[in-house]
Amino acid sequence: MCVGSTTITCKNFEVSSLIILTCYMHQTTWFEFPTSVHSHGAAYNHYQRNCDWKTVTVGTGCRENVDCSPLTNAECVAGKCACNSGTRLVPRVNKCLTFQGYGKGCTADSDCYSLLEAFCLSGVCTCRHGYSYSPAGQYCRALKECTKFKDTFTTYPDSVILLHDVGSYIFSNPTKCKNSCINSGIFCKSADLSVLAVCFTSDVTWQEATGETSSFDTTYTHLQRDCDWS
Repeated sequence: MCVGSTTITCKNFEVSSLIILTCYMHQTTWFEFPTSVHSHGAAYNHYQRNCDWKTVTVGTGCRENVDCSPLTNAECVAGKCACNSGTRLVPRVNKCLTFQGYGKGCTADSDCYSLLEAFCLSGVCTCRHGYSYSPAGQYCRALKECTKFKDTFTTYPDSVILLHDVGSYIFSNPTKCKNSCINSGIFCKSADLSVLAVCFTSDVTWQEATGETSSFDTTYTHLQRDCDWS
């Protein structure tokens, strides 16, 4: 009767030992009742329905808001779980989080989770290595899909692409290194500046670098060319 109920979401029921064949169904759990309502007594047997802890996400079927409660900041809309207004689903943590735009302030990577493929870099939400911000989609898109690069760069300290350089320039600095990449005879997608003031231009992006050639190294600064997604 509880399982087959179509009028309420039955979560538990009681069978009275005083009134024969009488079943009382409830759409609230034990702790959802006020403490003055639930009690222990010999006159009733309480049957608590077990939970199916399946993953609840956007689009999961529901009948009421409580069905979507495992998904943070979600509600039941037209029979399906949906993120509350002002939030968006972040698949990596399966939570609906307040959207934190590109370039906004942050103190931890988790502050940027609503911006796909972003992390907190120097107090600002920034696309991860190998991704460039797409204003139209409001997310960080893989640079390996880029066909037209801008003359602007995103700077990543302590990072380098090795063994893919197509040019090198001594006595360099961040501005000179970026210009060397832009003006390179061979199409340049990124550059790396060493602490020895040597600039290495590259024709690959972070994700296109093979094997262990992209790495984190405190002696380099990686200059990643931004994409024009228009």
